Amino acid sequence: MPRMSKKRKQEWALFLNERNRITYNELCRKCSNDCKQSFRCIVVHCPKYLSKRRTKNNDENGKWMLETLKKEGVDISHLKIGDGATAVTYMDMDGKDRVHGDYVEGVLENIVFDEEDIEFAAEHDLVHTALWGKAENTLPKIAAKGIPIAFDYADRLDHPLVEETLPYVTYGFYSYHEGRDAKIEEFLKDKVSRGMKIAVVTFGEDGSLAWDGERFYV
Repeated sequence: MPRMSKKRKQEWALFLNERNRITYNELCRKCSNDCKQSFRCIVVHCPKYLSKRRTKNNDENGKWMLETLKKEGVDISHLKIGDGATAVTYMDMDGKDRVHGDYVEGVLENIVFDEEDIEFAAEHDLVHTALWGKAENTLPKIAAKGIPIAFDYADRLDHPLVEETLPYVTYGFYSYHEGRDAKIEEFLKDKVSRGMKIAVVTFGEDGSLAWDGERFYV
C-alpha cells in the first residue's frame, strides 16, 4: 500500500487509524452516502443514513460490477451472488498514489470455495488471490495441480498467512513503507529460498524491487 505524504496525513489526521488507514465511523461504513465521518466520532443518529443492505441478493454495487465484467468479456460462470452488500474498499488518491481507506466486507465474510471452484481455477494459467480473498484453504489443492499462484499480502509482512501460504505461492507481492533497505532485501531472499519463485515488494511512488533467487530487479 503506498505511503501517504506528510501533508495528506495532516489533512486526514482525524480519520487515520493506528495503521495510517482512512477509517470511517461504523455507521458510516454501512451507509451508501459519501458524507463519511471519522471512526473517532460517535454518531447517535443520522437523518441521511441509507443502508447498503437495502437491496437483497445483488445490491447496486453488485449489479454494476456484474454488468461491467460482462462488457469486458470476463467469464462470470462461477461468480457467486450472496444475500447482502458487495464487498467494498474505499480508495483515495494522494497525488499518483492509491490510498486504502475503510473496508466493508459484506457477503465476502461468508464466502466458501467448493471443489467445482477449485477445478475451474485450475483450468487457468495463473491463479491470483490476496490477503483478504478468503481463498487460502484452496491453495494446496491448486498448487498440487501445478498451477502457479500469485498472492498479494499488502503491507502485512508479519501476518500469519505469509508463512502459512508460503509453500504454495509462486509469486509473492508485498508493500513496504520504508524504502529499499537490508531488512526488506533479506525478507525477499528468505521467501524465495523457501520455495517462492519470485518475491516482489512495492514502495509506492518509489517503485518496486524483485528477487528471483539470483539477482534483484528494480
